[in-house]
Amino acid sequence: MVIACAEHPDSLGRCLESLKWSCEGIETEFIVVLTISQCAATKGWASALLSVVKRGADVAGGALALDPAASITDTAIFFLRYSAFIAGRPRYRAGAIAGDNAVYTRDTIESGGWTRESGFWEVEVNELLRRKGKRIEFAPDAVMLFGDAGGVLETAKRRYVHGRRFGATRYREFGDSVLRIVLASPLVPMILFARATRRAWPLKQYRLRLLAALPAFSLLAASWALGEAVGALEAGVANRN
Repeated sequence: MVIACAEHPDSLGRCLESLKWSCEGIETEFIVVLTISQCAATKGWASALLSVVKRGADVAGGALALDPAASITDTAIFFLRYSAFIAGRPRYRAGAIAGDNAVYTRDTIESGGWTRESGFWEVEVNELLRRKGKRIEFAPDAVMLFGDAGGVLETAKRRYVHGRRFGATRYREFGDSVLRIVLASPLVPMILFARATRRAWPLKQYRLRLLAALPAFSLLAASWALGEAVGALEAGVANRN
């Protein structure tokens, strides 16, 4: 098993490409587990992921839970980024996994498509693997605890930077119009909070924590939305020039 840290947005693709090249000619099977330093494995995490792979999945992704000691900022990030993968939800979207708690078999690494200079890789890489007939499954019992993510202002700055990159990616690669992205940006925080609430509210232990994190959640979501609008505008201007 090889564990790779997915934190640095510009390094993951290069890391996995290097791993692919380094292992050429080696017959040994291996899997690559992707996570971040803010995540801590719970008991049975590895066996739950590996059991899904042993049943024939090429890619498996686990659930996430909020660390009991998590701060308000941690809580806001958790609901903003991982609401679709909260441990204990009654239903999960088929084939959807979190890139920060996932395992990929060797042949999926060797399938290529990992170099993503923009730092956004999960959607494109997983879609490429699906088109190649690879099985992507969710492992609800493979739970990571999320916490200790840093200060709210530092995180807001990071969300702005990531949103800016994603806004440019939406324009350049997905074909979304600049006008649509900019006009929709004021609605993004409300849409994201409504989505997180719909997913988390059935779990009673999260209700008060979600409401308490609303101010921080709104700041982080607004930072992302602003960055997305700026990134799309910059990409649009650059394209005209």
